[in-house]
Amino acid sequence: MKYDLKARVQCNFFSRHYGCNLVCESCFACKPADSTEPLMNYRNFNLSAAHRLSRISHRTYVALTPPEQLSPWICMSGWTLESCTRDPMHVIYLGVCRDILPSVLAQWLDADLLPQANTLHERLRLLSIEMHKTCKRARLSCRRKFFTPANCNLGKAEFPELASTWKAAEIKIIMWFLTVKAVELTTGTDAPCSDVCYACFVLLLPVRSSSDVWLFA
Repeated sequence: MKYDLKARVQCNFFSRHYGCNLVCESCFACKPADSTEPLMNYRNFNLSAAHRLSRISHRTYVALTPPEQLSPWICMSGWTLESCTRDPMHVIYLGVCRDILPSVLAQWLDADLLPQANTLHERLRLLSIEMHKTCKRARLSCRRKFFTPANCNLGKAEFPELASTWKAAEIKIIMWFLTVKAVELTTGTDAPCSDVCYACFVLLLPVRSSSDVWLFA
């Protein structure tokens, strides 16, 4: 699952993170390198991946990590590795939504469901204006910010992705608006965006499992 790990690393001062060869504080997943074990490659998402069998507990983390590399939070009573939950803001709004929401726009572009205009830039601008008006009617605070091919990575890019200029609160508004728009487009029609409508609704209902993984129904 893709999500923003920067805050998690900075808040807990982990010595193993996405910028190191050992990418995870909770298991032995690693980047492919001469000094790492190929079987532990973090890019392997198969259920049989070796790193899935290497998940460690707080007790093991303390025992195997050099003292100078332990999180300073180890001195705080009650802090454990398991207590470092993955919060919705970084998992959903700054994580998977950065890919899913512009992919919605890309799908609607392919299906010719966005407002008509001569250029992609203008079509996205018209959709943005519609979003501002919809938010105003719903009395939701929404900055007058506009979708562009650049900040949505649309057009020539292979994979749509929201730029880092979009903040969590703005992404939450976009998700709400696209859900409303998807309902509007699919009501009484066979428009090819019902799956998108479902995906947006599902993102609004995160469920946290006992293994500290955010699931989407």
